[in-house]
Amino acid sequence: MDTKLSFWRIIRNHRYKVFGTFVLLLLENILFLIHPLFIGKAIDGAIVKNYSFLWIMITLYIISIFIGTMRRMVDTRIYSQMHFNIAESILNSPSDSPNAQKISQVELTADIMETINEDIPMFLESVIQIVGSFIILAQFKYSYFTVSLVVLFIIALIYVFITKNVYSLNRQLNDNYESYIRSISTQKYHNFSKYFTRMNHFKIKLSDLESQVYAILYMGILGILVFILLKETTNAQATAGGIFAVIAYVLQFEEGIAELPYLYQKLIGTNEIIHRINGVHDPVDDI
Repeated sequence: MDTKLSFWRIIRNHRYKVFGTFVLLLLENILFLIHPLFIGKAIDGAIVKNYSFLWIMITLYIISIFIGTMRRMVDTRIYSQMHFNIAESILNSPSDSPNAQKISQVELTADIMETINEDIPMFLESVIQIVGSFIILAQFKYSYFTVSLVVLFIIALIYVFITKNVYSLNRQLNDNYESYIRSISTQKYHNFSKYFTRMNHFKIKLSDLESQVYAILYMGILGILVFILLKETTNAQATAGGIFAVIAYVLQFEEGIAELPYLYQKLIGTNEIIHRINGVHDPVDDI
């Protein structure tokens, strides 16, 4: 029977609990997505002394707060147990791997659980924000949707080009992490600084790459924001609430895009850890 570790196997083994948290996540983000629309309507209504949309907005916010609070409380309980199960299976595995390597892999499972508990939900939130903002902006003007789509296409191309480099950097980082753990567990302290320095080197390279992508993304977002601001301020039919809603959806789009560099690199790095635990890669030899 195949017992190799994977995202889907981890989730499938706890599918009902994970499904429940994902339903709460979806509800929370759908409500968050429509907030600006009702805030804009509340602004226009309040100007003419009509407060019905204000009460709808308040109700939606209260429901969002309740769902978000429940999800966060449930998440911690579920994913703590999942982490324990994974760590236990690695330590009890019949492999011939040295204890130090098993210890380092157990430490690395914290990254896997952080990805499942925090990063995948954040990634789904970003996708919902981006797609939802696309759809709603298209209701205002189709040109807003088109400009946003062009920026997203450029971003997708960037990620296609950097994927192999990100995976390679994470592999080298984790190779040196395992060697670092072995040097400590075998009391070869003279190797400590060498592996620690190498780990910092690869962390810096990953951070630099993330920062460069981040800068490119925000230049694209700035272009969208300027384009829509000029369009809306010259539109004679635009209302104060309508302008607010449009800008708010651009900012939601921005927020969703801004998370992608970190989340994408984290998902690739976690995938490398899963391959490593499954024995797909061997760590570098101690020098």
